[in-house]
Amino acid sequence: MPTLWLPVMMALSWFAVPLTATDLKHGRLPDALTLSAYPVFGLLLAFAGSLERALVGGALFFCLHATIHFLVPGSLGRGDVKLSGSLGAILGAVSWLALSVGLALAALITLALRAVSPGRQSDRVPHGPGLLAATWLLAFLPATPGLPADVAPLAL
Repeated sequence: MPTLWLPVMMALSWFAVPLTATDLKHGRLPDALTLSAYPVFGLLLAFAGSLERALVGGALFFCLHATIHFLVPGSLGRGDVKLSGSLGAILGAVSWLALSVGLALAALITLALRAVSPGRQSDRVPHGPGLLAATWLLAFLPATPGLPADVAPLAL
């Protein structure tokens, strides 16, 4: 793992714990954490040398989640949309492929949470923990040998 990537991982871990706990317990992602993640990750990703890719990844992820929330409001909460931009920035900095893999992995994790949820039919399972776990896993994985730099995770 590149040394400049370590602060990004530490900050992601720090944000992930209270956001996941709050979303699972209260079904909400507080603005104090979701909105403060933008300048934190922007600064850390700039120091890591991935600001351009992070900006594009964050914008794509945010726009996709905002569109889904607009078209089907019950499927994603506003907190998920606010969180998606900063997580998309991290995934964009990892690789372009990580953006699409992150979407699929987050959906699978959310479906797994729904499968083990006690009241599967009546309760809503939050998507924030799935987004956070998928981003953390993809950002933590070491670069894959043999893949081009644009496809390998941590292609900084």
